[in-house]
Amino acid sequence: MSRWMIFLIVRRSGAGRGDPVHPDPEGQEGPGGFRWMNGARPFTCVFMLSKARIRDLQRYQRKKHRIADGRLLVEGWRSLEAVAGAGVGIDSLFLAEEIDEKELPAGLIAELSSRSRRTERVTPTQMKSLSSSVTPPDLAALITWRPLGTDALIDAISADPGNADNRMGGFRLLVVTDGVSDPGNLGTIIRTADWFGARGVFCGPGSVELTNPKVVQATMGSLFQLPVSVGDSTAVFLGRVRELGYSVVSLELDGATDIREVAWPDKLVVVVGNEARGVSGDTRALADQRVMIPRFGRAESLNAAAALAVTLGAVRLQPKGD
Repeated sequence: MSRWMIFLIVRRSGAGRGDPVHPDPEGQEGPGGFRWMNGARPFTCVFMLSKARIRDLQRYQRKKHRIADGRLLVEGWRSLEAVAGAGVGIDSLFLAEEIDEKELPAGLIAELSSRSRRTERVTPTQMKSLSSSVTPPDLAALITWRPLGTDALIDAISADPGNADNRMGGFRLLVVTDGVSDPGNLGTIIRTADWFGARGVFCGPGSVELTNPKVVQATMGSLFQLPVSVGDSTAVFLGRVRELGYSVVSLELDGATDIREVAWPDKLVVVVGNEARGVSGDTRALADQRVMIPRFGRAESLNAAAALAVTLGAVRLQPKGD
């Protein structure tokens, strides 16, 4: 074992969920003054990462390892709060040395620690080496997650919506991306779809890879709260949701129906296209209707995420009964 590594095993016994578990028998603060919280199973705390461990974690900064292993690094408490809420598997939780629990939602570290195989304290330099952000976070995790396949997304869409769609008056919404290549745009599209109550997002061919760190960060946790799928054929997906009664609307740059004049159907698929080229001709040909956002100023265009937000706002704000 490296002389820079210390492993601390704490086995929980007889405490209720969320109760503090301290490394010492007297219940005092553990090494570094940090009070550990945990669920109903033991965890491992590593107080210094070895160089080999850091190199292993840095593999997940590369697409091929994220896809092959089904793992990715997630940064920031907002995204990790969504990870915990969605029950996503956590391999390792990383806490900065100077993390202040008072700045986080109550009980978040306890919840994350209880779900994680091990919790690791890291130095600022180590966190920076793991992070893809300009300003490294105080909290990060290595999680196990893969996007859904087309069949799994169809199953999620077909399931009883329960109270979620009741709040929407029975309205059902899906979002499809067609060649969205900018990571920030795709992440914001997923977050926007989540905000407006979409039942799922389908990312067709040509869309940027979902576990790209910039995509993950831009979703602000929505990637783990919303059914999101990657598929090889947009045509196949649209054909299958049509069988479920959905109408397909493509969001166009120009030459289409003004969104203010549209009577939106109760089951709606909105297709948003590439930032520069818009929706592809093949996908456009599958749409039941083409819509556009009128321009009032001199800007050449809206980016894909902004255009989707305006469109979904119009959809949701449509007077009931129209």
